[in-house]
Amino acid sequence: MSKSAKKQMSKKDRKRLEQLFRMIGSPNAGEAENARRLILEMLARYRKTWNDLTDLMRGDTNADTWRAAFDDDRSAEQHAGDAVDADLPEAAVKEPPNVLELVGFILEEYIDMKPRDYIAAALWVLHTHLFDRFTISPRLAFTSPVRGCGKTTALAVIEQLAYRPERMDGATPAVLFHIIDRLHGTLLVDEADNLGLNVNGILRAVLNSGHRKGGSIRRVIKGAPKKFSTFAPMAIACIGSLPLPLMQRSVIIDMEKTAGGNLKRFDTGNSQTMQRINIVYGFVMRWARDQTPRKLSQGEMARLLRPFGIRPRPIWPLAKRRKGTSKRSYYRSQFEQAWARYCAEDVTPSQASNVAYIGSR
Repeated sequence: MSKSAKKQMSKKDRKRLEQLFRMIGSPNAGEAENARRLILEMLARYRKTWNDLTDLMRGDTNADTWRAAFDDDRSAEQHAGDAVDADLPEAAVKEPPNVLELVGFILEEYIDMKPRDYIAAALWVLHTHLFDRFTISPRLAFTSPVRGCGKTTALAVIEQLAYRPERMDGATPAVLFHIIDRLHGTLLVDEADNLGLNVNGILRAVLNSGHRKGGSIRRVIKGAPKKFSTFAPMAIACIGSLPLPLMQRSVIIDMEKTAGGNLKRFDTGNSQTMQRINIVYGFVMRWARDQTPRKLSQGEMARLLRPFGIRPRPIWPLAKRRKGTSKRSYYRSQFEQAWARYCAEDVTPSQASNVAYIGSR
């Protein structure tokens, strides 16, 4: 094998590859096509193909291999710094890949849903990669009045993006809890209206208990009791509706027949389709590895609350620090309108004795 074939992709080129990939989703057809051309040229230089992109996006898990590659190009990088080629847009240089946008883009390509549903489904996909850090794993329910509304396609696309997916059109309770306990991944159930959930109490128990961390079911196996975990993210597609307890545990997306529009046909046999989705999955996996639990900073909290019209205010005189200054925080009254609009109506009403403001450090 030649020396060029053995050479690993440099850190600088991998960074540039990421930036070019972000341009593939550009609404400007010319810019997107140019990005694809540049990616192909870069892959050719390293004797790589589109099939290698997923591994390149994730990063090699062999630290010694990558360390050797970095050493090869360290001298050049010290002089180049963080410089990027002038043909890349400013946004691609300054911002890291946004995995939520990438997943949302893929969903919009193949599934017809309302704008808010794309966000909900994309967030749920990312949740599957971190579900074990949460107490609750909401079900994602695709419902429709008739067949042919895109539910199966939605599950097929999500199957390519979710964490350790297992898709099925039907299963017994025993099969389900054995798979969940062994897989510790994402369960995708199609044709749920044929499962007889209204009369099959054991199956309902498996689906409902898996909504909360610690959910389990016990069975006697070879004369000895055994506990099976049922906690796992689950997406369900059905005609009509699901039993009420399951609906209450679900993020519900109502599907309708589409008029066609600009949707692309989702075909797992199409190499270009699958290449784009391997690439996105690689970004998602790397994003998931980078997510470490930490406290929310004041700035991050402010950015999250800004879309709801909630901004920090000076708190007088309770948080007075020194002459002429005060601590900025939030009053409870600022949240009440947002709570009324976006939170469940059965929440226990606030009491007059509650603290009137929410402090920040």
